[in-house]
Amino acid sequence: IVFQAYASLGAGALNLMDNPVVKRLAALHDVTPAQVLLRWSVQHGCSVLPKSVNEARQKTNISLWNFKMAQEEMDELDGLNRVDAGQNTMAGWLREYDPDVY
Repeated sequence: IVFQAYASLGAGALNLMDNPVVKRLAALHDVTPAQVLLRWSVQHGCSVLPKSVNEARQKTNISLWNFKMAQEEMDELDGLNRVDAGQNTMAGWLREYDPDVY
């Protein structure tokens, strides 16, 4: 069984692509914010399937192997986990419906 990220780029409501931490790490590694988020998922062992109809963006999104984030950077991204009750994201769903929570 392979765990797959849902809304690999954080879903629009979370606005992760514009998050200052994500943008700073992207600049530090000379990659896009999308690559930072996708690499974070991969480093956590998740499979990712980002959606894009833009061919250039598709190529950028699969270019995740030329950088690796340090544990401190991963911890910073982990700290962005903020989900509101009823939020339509997998994180919200997991928190609200995960049998291990109840």
